[in-house]
Amino acid sequence: MDSANAASAVSPRKASSLKQRILSAVVLAPLVVGLVWWSLWTLVALVTVATVIATVELYGAFAHGGYRAQTRVGVLLAIAPVLAAALEALTDTSLILPALILAVPVSLVAALNRHAEQGALAGWALTVVGALY
Repeated sequence: MDSANAASAVSPRKASSLKQRILSAVVLAPLVVGLVWWSLWTLVALVTVATVIATVELYGAFAHGGYRAQTRVGVLLAIAPVLAAALEALTDTSLILPALILAVPVSLVAALNRHAEQGALAGWALTVVGALY
């Protein structure tokens, strides 16, 4: 075990982190179960909020690495399949594939104003891949 891992293994912070995670699970698990049970739209809202938080966090990690994804566009692209799945349950029409296919041209149009920037292609690619992830 290297010194960094050995130091973190005995860290007092690790115990408080575990305690915080357990407390979060105890509080949030009944809330999530209740929202899922309540209705389709509360489930859609819950998944949409989780998708937005995860996408923004992912794009933040990209920014920390020096890449500039289009956060607003990526969030919209990420929630499109969630909303398509919800509408599919109501209309019996599959909308997920069209939502995924439209991700590329919509993101390309949104990236047109950044075409001259350094790393614009990488930013566009990470916007699409991050949204689909």
